[in-house]
Order: sequence, then C-alpha cells, then structure tokens
Amino acid sequence: MITISKETLNAIAITWDYIAADAYEMCEDDNEIAVEMTIDAGRLKMNNYADAQNEVRSLINAHGYAPVLAAISKKLQLL
Repeated sequence: MITISKETLNAIAITWDYIAADAYEMCEDDNEIAVEMTIDAGRLKMNNYADAQNEVRSLINAHGYAPVLAAISKKLQLL
C-alpha cells in the first residue's frame, strides 16, 4: 500500500489549480493525466512545495512511477 501525506495531496491539488488553465485541454478528461502533469517536471518544487516533490520522488523510487501515479489518482480527483 502506498501512503501519501495530506500535505502532499494538498500541494498537488494547489499546483493543479495553478496550471489547470493551461493544462486542462491536454488531459482529455483523464484524472491520471492531470495528476501526471502536476507531479512531473518538478512543478511541485517550482510552486514552493519541495517537501511534496521529495515525497513523491521517494515514493516513486520505492514503488515505481505507475503505481504511485495510480495511487495519487485514486486519492485525489483533479478533474
């Protein structure tokens, strides 16, 4: 089981709100794509959520990218 802190989930949601205007159409109504766009490319860190970026990176190193992406997508509905 992959455990993600509330702080990191909040950071992802806030970062999505920041990029949504530009990224929404590319997501094709797929929440997993929205999460991917939010956690990739250091966007969390760029939005002053370095701890969240580090947590996501640590989870990916421990569990792999696809399982972490799926876990976040199940816990956090961005679209």
